[in-house]
Amino acid sequence: MKNTVAVIARILFALPFGAFGMSHLFHAREMAGKLPVWLPVGVFWIYFTGVCLILACASFVTKIQGKKAAFCLAAFLMAIVVTLHVPALKAGNPQMAKMNFLKDISLMGGALTYAALFASGSSKPVTTASHGSKTPVDASFGRA
Repeated sequence: MKNTVAVIARILFALPFGAFGMSHLFHAREMAGKLPVWLPVGVFWIYFTGVCLILACASFVTKIQGKKAAFCLAAFLMAIVVTLHVPALKAGNPQMAKMNFLKDISLMGGALTYAALFASGSSKPVTTASHGSKTPVDASFGRA
């Protein structure tokens, strides 16, 4: 049961990033208008971000390069917080800015948690012999 919950949690954490990435690809022109004016070729960054979010989602789901993807996602979210949300707290709609700020801080914490789990050796199977089973189990993310 514990391993099933871990797998479900990993996938549930990953899927919204895939959806965010698809949204970036399909609505790039609209999103580019919300970027800071000092950022050159804004639409490129929207497409780039979309692809990166989709790759992060795929990495979490498949556990391929998960640690790197989690650290990159956390760094990306920090950049979004600093360049978009902090300035928005000072202008515009402070309630929406506060919600986006807190959402991305929370997602950054989740990404760092997954980075730590991936780094803890989750790729090394352990057995559940203490529970009478010799089935290999991935310590952090479910059945191997």
